[in-house]
Amino acid sequence: MLKRAIWFSIGAAAGSLGSAYAYTRVRDTHGRDTADGLADSMAEMARRVGETLREAEARLGAELDARR
Repeated sequence: MLKRAIWFSIGAAAGSLGSAYAYTRVRDTHGRDTADGLADSMAEMARRVGETLREAEARLGAELDARR
């Protein structure tokens, strides 16, 4: 009988942890798909593109100066 109680407890713990994990994932995904979440994602992407372009411009300018 003790084995059954142990296995039941393990199953209940696994189920509750799985439910909590799924709830967190759904909440995070839902937050990303809202208008504000999409705006934040697009702003971050624009920042990264801007940084990449600035770095490329600086690198190309340095290469051009080195050739002169």
